[in-house]
Amino acid sequence: MRKFMSVVIFIVSIVWVGSAINGGANYLAFLIGMDMIPAKIITVLAFGVYVFVGGYMAVVWTDAIQAVLLFGGFVLIAILAIPAAGGFDNIRAAYEAAGNPGAMTAFGVGSKGVLGVLAVALASYYGAMAGPTAHMRVYTAKSPATARKAILIAAAVVGCFSILPAIVGMSGFTIASNTGAESVLANPDFTFAFMATTVFPPAIGLVCLIAGLSAIMSSADSDAIAGVTTFLTDVYALIFKKPVADEDIPKYSRIILVIMLVGAFGMTIFANDIMSYINNVIGSFTPGMAVALLVGRFWKRATWQGGVATMASGIVFGVIYLVYQPFNAWITEVFKGPALPVTIVTFIFCIVVSLLTPASTHTEEERVALVMAERNQEKTASVR
Repeated sequence: MRKFMSVVIFIVSIVWVGSAINGGANYLAFLIGMDMIPAKIITVLAFGVYVFVGGYMAVVWTDAIQAVLLFGGFVLIAILAIPAAGGFDNIRAAYEAAGNPGAMTAFGVGSKGVLGVLAVALASYYGAMAGPTAHMRVYTAKSPATARKAILIAAAVVGCFSILPAIVGMSGFTIASNTGAESVLANPDFTFAFMATTVFPPAIGLVCLIAGLSAIMSSADSDAIAGVTTFLTDVYALIFKKPVADEDIPKYSRIILVIMLVGAFGMTIFANDIMSYINNVIGSFTPGMAVALLVGRFWKRATWQGGVATMASGIVFGVIYLVYQPFNAWITEVFKGPALPVTIVTFIFCIVVSLLTPASTHTEEERVALVMAERNQEKTASVR
């Protein structure tokens, strides 16, 4: 079960790196005016150079600085955005003139509908739950209490921060509509860069853009680090039946990094903007893992076979959704996105397979002890 879980986490890591590639490519496409495919290729190469040349410690030291700059820039843009757009009345009028007054309703329900909002909400929730960096924070915490505190603080910060992109987005749409900025209206992912250069003086706007692009690169590299660590720790042993030798770790880490970047680039082909990537790619691959975690946490009758079936069915569903266009079109028309149907399918697999397989006779503490004993045994074998 742990080995299969490691494979799923490795796949999810690739999915998350793809999300960052989309974000970075949109910055380049707006600033330089290039097409998305070349922008994505340049972004992939930049990610690789960032890790190869700067090393993994470069990611650790720059994350905090970039986060402060980006967060500060977003707050300032949000404060200046509404006055720059002429106030809420002007924003509302812009959406009414565009024939989309429902966008001003709570969560955009009037525009996207209940299922549309639910699809994006589930995809975002599952994506955060299955995100590899979140798991790394939990596993490396000093204690369970520290991990819970950190997750709660992170959730509170993200919850507050989520209001800012909505304000910036609505204001950006209004300003772009009034000024005829067609590129921004065609691709909402250009909004932050557009607003940074609209409401700020050029020098300050440039700093915000650089911080934003750097933060995206750093976030992608953090996900890449989590994926590489997962592969070398668990997936390698699953494939080759032995742990990776210490002297081979640098070589294999770079090989796996290249594989991840190529795979992530392939994922971005299925979406050109961040919201469609979250809804379609993250929403199709992460629900299986999230459902397995939730059911395993709250239903004591769940078995490891049920967990494997849950994650495997979710991955198969995601692949079919992305590559088989008639199925994709039907899911999109009926459910507005894959997250809800994947949830239903994987939940059924989890319940049925768990009931058909023997219940575990170990307590939760014994299962944790078994996992740790297996991990220590692998470390000992590696040293030998």
